[in-house]
Amino acid sequence: MATAKHISEDMLPALRAAGFWEGVSRGLGCWAWTGAQSEKGYGRFSFGGETHKAHRIAFALGKNTALPGVVMVCHRCDNPVCCNPEHLFLGLAADNNDDAADKGRSPRALGMRNARAKLTDEAIQHIRNSNARNADLSALYGVSDGHISRIRSGERRSA
Repeated sequence: MATAKHISEDMLPALRAAGFWEGVSRGLGCWAWTGAQSEKGYGRFSFGGETHKAHRIAFALGKNTALPGVVMVCHRCDNPVCCNPEHLFLGLAADNNDDAADKGRSPRALGMRNARAKLTDEAIQHIRNSNARNADLSALYGVSDGHISRIRSGERRSA
């Protein structure tokens, strides 16, 4: 993971003068970045010949603080375009990964905590207790025979 760009205290007045907040639609709840976005939907703001993540600038300006490059600005609201400083918090990469897992947005989130899980806990129990063939169960649940086999052996979704 690349280090984020440092935002120094000296940069804050120039960022305000560059019209950063003009690109933010403030309202109740999330404040949406209306400018350019990355392929993952995060706001992008060009300043001083570099492109910065909009939510990092919003945090620095809103909290009137510098941001070292190793510090991440994370979203409580899980809205990548949000620039409301009250929806943002500081953390390291591990904190951001833990937050994603806690909210079911990461492969690290296991079982039903993973938003991409295809099988409920009840389905897992049925697969383990069933005498049906793997092929029949895979057709029933829309997963591969191999996945059924890994569930039965305990490699996936262990009890």
